[in-house]
Amino acid sequence: PAEWLAIAVIVGGGALSTLAPGAMIHHAEWIGIGLSLAAAFLSAVQWPIAKHCGQHTSGSVMNFYRVSVAAVVVIGWGLATHTLNFSHARTDQWIVTILGAFLGPFLSYVFTFYSYRYWDMSRSAVVWTLQPLVAVPLALAVFGTTVTGWKLIGGLVMLGGAFCLAALHRKVEDEIPEIATE
Repeated sequence: PAEWLAIAVIVGGGALSTLAPGAMIHHAEWIGIGLSLAAAFLSAVQWPIAKHCGQHTSGSVMNFYRVSVAAVVVIGWGLATHTLNFSHARTDQWIVTILGAFLGPFLSYVFTFYSYRYWDMSRSAVVWTLQPLVAVPLALAVFGTTVTGWKLIGGLVMLGGAFCLAALHRKVEDEIPEIATE
Protein backbone atom coordinates (compact mmCIF):
# COMPACT_ATOMS: atom_id res chain seq x y z
CA PRO A 1 0.00 0.00 0.00
CA ALA A 2 0.89 3.67 -0.08
CA GLU A 3 2.23 3.56 3.48
CA TRP A 4 5.00 1.19 2.43
CA LEU A 5 5.94 3.56 -0.39
CA ALA A 6 6.19 6.44 2.09
CA ILE A 7 8.34 4.28 4.39
CA ALA A 8 10.55 3.35 1.42
CA VAL A 9 10.95 7.06 0.64
CA ILE A 10 12.04 7.71 4.24
CA VAL A 11 14.55 4.84 4.16
CA GLY A 12 15.74 5.95 0.72
CA GLY A 13 16.29 9.48 2.01
CA GLY A 14 18.33 8.08 4.88
CA ALA A 15 20.41 6.04 2.48
CA LEU A 16 20.84 9.02 0.17
CA SER A 17 22.08 11.26 2.99
CA THR A 18 24.47 8.58 4.23
CA LEU A 19 25.56 6.90 1.02
CA ALA A 20 26.07 9.82 -1.34
CA PRO A 21 26.37 8.67 -4.98
CA GLY A 22 30.00 7.96 -5.83
CA ALA A 23 31.20 8.37 -2.26
CA MET A 24 33.50 5.84 -0.67
CA ILE A 25 32.12 4.51 2.59
CA HIS A 26 34.88 3.79 5.08
CA HIS A 27 34.83 0.97 7.62
CA ALA A 28 34.01 3.31 10.52
CA GLU A 29 31.07 4.75 8.57
CA TRP A 30 29.65 1.26 7.99
CA ILE A 31 29.92 0.65 11.73
CA GLY A 32 28.11 3.96 12.36
CA ILE A 33 25.39 3.05 9.85
CA GLY A 34 24.96 -0.39 11.41
CA LEU A 35 24.79 0.98 14.95
CA SER A 36 22.29 3.66 13.89
CA LEU A 37 20.08 1.07 12.18
CA ALA A 38 20.29 -1.19 15.24
CA ALA A 39 19.36 1.73 17.50
CA ALA A 40 16.39 2.62 15.31
CA PHE A 41 15.26 -1.01 15.23
CA LEU A 42 15.60 -1.51 18.99
CA SER A 43 13.85 1.78 19.69
CA ALA A 44 11.00 0.73 17.40
CA VAL A 45 10.77 -2.67 19.14
CA GLN A 46 10.15 -1.03 22.50
CA TRP A 47 7.29 1.12 21.16
CA PRO A 48 4.69 -1.66 20.83
CA ILE A 49 5.69 -2.95 24.26
CA ALA A 50 5.23 0.53 25.73
CA LYS A 51 1.94 0.96 23.87
CA HIS A 52 0.63 -2.30 25.32
CA CYS A 53 1.87 -1.64 28.87
CA GLY A 54 0.96 2.05 28.78
CA GLN A 55 -2.72 1.29 29.06
CA HIS A 56 -2.25 0.27 32.69
CA THR A 57 1.21 1.57 33.67
CA SER A 58 2.39 5.15 33.96
CA GLY A 59 4.76 6.37 31.25
CA SER A 60 7.05 7.68 34.00
CA VAL A 61 7.22 4.26 35.65
CA MET A 62 7.92 2.50 32.34
CA ASN A 63 10.66 4.98 31.56
CA PHE A 64 12.16 4.60 35.05
CA TYR A 65 12.45 0.86 34.46
CA ARG A 66 13.91 1.41 30.99
CA VAL A 67 16.56 3.85 32.24
CA SER A 68 17.33 1.74 35.34
CA VAL A 69 17.97 -1.39 33.28
CA ALA A 70 20.13 0.61 30.87
CA ALA A 71 22.15 2.04 33.77
CA VAL A 72 22.78 -1.42 35.22
CA VAL A 73 23.94 -2.68 31.81
CA VAL A 74 26.25 0.30 31.24
CA ILE A 75 27.74 0.08 34.75
CA GLY A 76 28.16 -3.69 34.40
CA TRP A 77 29.90 -3.26 31.05
CA GLY A 78 32.13 -0.53 32.45
CA LEU A 79 33.15 -2.66 35.42
CA ALA A 80 33.72 -5.76 33.27
CA THR A 81 35.89 -3.88 30.76
CA HIS A 82 37.62 -1.67 33.34
CA THR A 83 36.45 1.46 31.49
CA LEU A 84 34.27 2.88 34.26
CA ASN A 85 36.34 5.86 35.41
CA PHE A 86 34.69 9.07 36.54
CA SER A 87 37.79 10.62 38.11
CA HIS A 88 38.71 12.70 35.05
CA ALA A 89 35.23 14.08 34.30
CA ARG A 90 34.98 17.86 34.59
CA THR A 91 31.95 19.68 35.99
CA ASP A 92 30.89 20.93 32.54
CA GLN A 93 30.95 17.34 31.24
CA TRP A 94 28.71 16.21 34.10
CA ILE A 95 26.28 19.05 33.46
CA VAL A 96 26.05 18.28 29.73
CA THR A 97 25.71 14.54 30.43
CA ILE A 98 22.98 14.99 33.03
CA LEU A 99 21.10 17.53 30.89
CA GLY A 100 21.41 15.29 27.81
CA ALA A 101 20.30 12.21 29.74
CA PHE A 102 17.29 14.06 31.14
CA LEU A 103 16.11 15.57 27.85
CA GLY A 104 16.88 12.74 25.43
CA PRO A 105 16.58 9.26 26.85
CA PHE A 106 14.34 10.24 29.76
CA LEU A 107 11.93 13.12 29.17
CA SER A 108 11.44 12.47 25.45
CA TYR A 109 10.41 8.88 26.17
CA VAL A 110 8.13 9.88 29.05
CA PHE A 111 6.28 12.13 26.61
CA THR A 112 6.27 9.42 23.93
CA PHE A 113 4.97 6.74 26.28
CA TYR A 114 2.21 9.05 27.53
CA SER A 115 1.31 9.98 23.95
CA TYR A 116 0.40 6.33 23.28
CA ARG A 117 -2.62 6.73 25.54
CA TYR A 118 -4.02 9.40 23.25
CA TRP A 119 -2.48 8.74 19.86
CA ASP A 120 -1.58 5.86 17.54
CA MET A 121 1.94 4.52 17.83
CA SER A 122 2.50 5.05 14.11
CA ARG A 123 1.70 8.76 14.46
CA SER A 124 4.24 9.11 17.23
CA ALA A 125 6.78 7.40 14.98
CA VAL A 126 6.05 9.92 12.22
CA VAL A 127 6.60 12.77 14.67
CA TRP A 128 9.91 11.20 15.72
CA THR A 129 11.09 11.44 12.09
CA LEU A 130 10.69 15.22 12.36
CA GLN A 131 13.58 15.47 14.86
CA PRO A 132 15.90 16.99 12.22
CA LEU A 133 13.65 20.06 12.12
CA VAL A 134 14.88 20.76 15.65
CA ALA A 135 18.36 19.23 15.46
CA VAL A 136 19.53 21.13 12.37
CA PRO A 137 18.82 24.65 13.71
CA LEU A 138 20.31 23.64 17.09
CA ALA A 139 23.46 22.35 15.38
CA LEU A 140 23.75 25.68 13.58
CA ALA A 141 23.24 27.66 16.79
CA VAL A 142 25.52 25.56 19.00
CA PHE A 143 28.22 24.31 16.63
CA GLY A 144 27.93 26.69 13.68
CA THR A 145 27.47 23.74 11.29
CA THR A 146 24.86 23.32 8.61
CA VAL A 147 23.65 20.37 6.59
CA THR A 148 24.68 20.58 2.95
CA GLY A 149 24.89 18.48 -0.19
CA TRP A 150 23.60 14.93 -0.16
CA LYS A 151 22.87 15.04 3.56
CA LEU A 152 20.51 17.96 2.99
CA ILE A 153 18.86 16.30 -0.01
CA GLY A 154 18.49 12.98 1.85
CA GLY A 155 17.06 14.75 4.89
CA LEU A 156 14.52 16.59 2.77
CA VAL A 157 13.52 13.32 1.07
CA MET A 158 13.07 11.72 4.52
CA LEU A 159 10.93 14.63 5.70
CA GLY A 160 8.89 14.41 2.50
CA GLY A 161 8.26 10.71 3.18
CA ALA A 162 7.27 11.49 6.78
CA PHE A 163 4.82 14.16 5.64
CA CYS A 164 3.35 11.74 3.08
CA LEU A 165 2.92 9.13 5.79
CA ALA A 166 1.24 11.69 8.05
CA ALA A 167 -1.05 12.74 5.19
CA LEU A 168 -2.01 9.11 4.56
CA HIS A 169 -2.90 8.70 8.23
CA ARG A 170 -4.94 11.90 8.11
CA LYS A 171 -6.83 10.66 5.05
CA VAL A 172 -7.65 7.34 6.74
CA GLU A 173 -8.76 9.17 9.88
CA ASP A 174 -11.06 11.43 7.83
CA GLU A 175 -12.65 8.37 6.23
CA ILE A 176 -13.48 6.73 9.57
CA PRO A 177 -16.86 7.91 10.86
CA GLU A 178 -17.04 9.35 14.37
CA ILE A 179 -18.45 7.03 17.00
CA ALA A 180 -21.20 8.69 18.98
CA THR A 181 -21.02 8.26 22.72
CA GLU A 182 -24.10 8.44 24.83
